[in-house]
Amino acid sequence: MKAKLTKAAKAEFAKRKRFIIYLFIGGGAVVLDLAVFTAFTELLNQDIFLSNSLSISVAAIYSFLANMFFNFQVSGKILRRFASFMLVTFCGYLISLAILWLLADVLGVHALIAKIVTLPFVVVTQYVLNSRLTFRPDKKE
Repeated sequence: MKAKLTKAAKAEFAKRKRFIIYLFIGGGAVVLDLAVFTAFTELLNQDIFLSNSLSISVAAIYSFLANMFFNFQVSGKILRRFASFMLVTFCGYLISLAILWLLADVLGVHALIAKIVTLPFVVVTQYVLNSRLTFRPDKKE
């Protein structure tokens, strides 16, 4: 019984550890996302929706590579995983666009504040989908 409990405890710790690492990588992606978004909107006076598209793309590529190599440590089916990751990112992008439109365009909230509000919704959605689909270990791994 003790062996089963230890195995279950190790599995639970591994799951939580992965989530914590995901949050750190996601934190780096958020900083990158906000930096690119701010650079394009505030410094280059670009449209918030174009800036949002660019910032999400840059952050997504960083996040995919960091999660694949350092967090989930999967190596097979990289193109399939990247396509899945980008599809999940696109879902997050649509959520981000909807919230950004509502807050910035409809309610008049400053674009950067509106962008920050989108982040928790996007992060939770993407973690759930990526951990269950994109970075699910192959049977061989």
